[in-house]
Amino acid sequence: MIFRWSLLVAMGFALLLSGTPARGQSEPAVARELARLVFTSATFDGSLALAGELGSQVMRVNVENRVGRQLTEHEASRLDGLSARLTREIIPQHEWETLFAGQLARRFSADEMQALVAFYRTPLGAKARQVSDILVGDAAMIANRLMKPREGEFHQRFAAALERELPALTHEIRQWRRVPAPPATTF
Repeated sequence: MIFRWSLLVAMGFALLLSGTPARGQSEPAVARELARLVFTSATFDGSLALAGELGSQVMRVNVENRVGRQLTEHEASRLDGLSARLTREIIPQHEWETLFAGQLARRFSADEMQALVAFYRTPLGAKARQVSDILVGDAAMIANRLMKPREGEFHQRFAAALERELPALTHEIRQWRRVPAPPATTF
């Protein structure tokens, strides 16, 4: 169960960075079957919620810089939902499953994947999938609970480390802030 949750988190981030599958890409049938078993709708929803949370944090900083104030909790919550919804619309579940099957095929032999499929079809395997789905869904909430009281410290330490380790980029960021925001629409 812990293995599956860790694998899903790591694979989810790898999938976000790996691009779309090539047309005609064909993974072994057992890899596709394992991907469907492991990457359930609940896992997909939990992964999107986590991706939405992470993506909206970046957008939130940009929006707050543009408007010159912190977003309200309501605005931040809506931004999280917007990010997750757009991610779901742009990257459908079947594409995630295809990429996930490719990742599994590269990391497991056919025999190992067949053994995992057999395990996930047992009552214990089904329970492990359910609990893992809950853990993936809870990951964003847990991360928030841990990070919320430390946000100020994190921002201060990040700014100091950025200044120290990437001074040219820090200078460029300061210059960018002086440039007025582009209009929302252009005609």
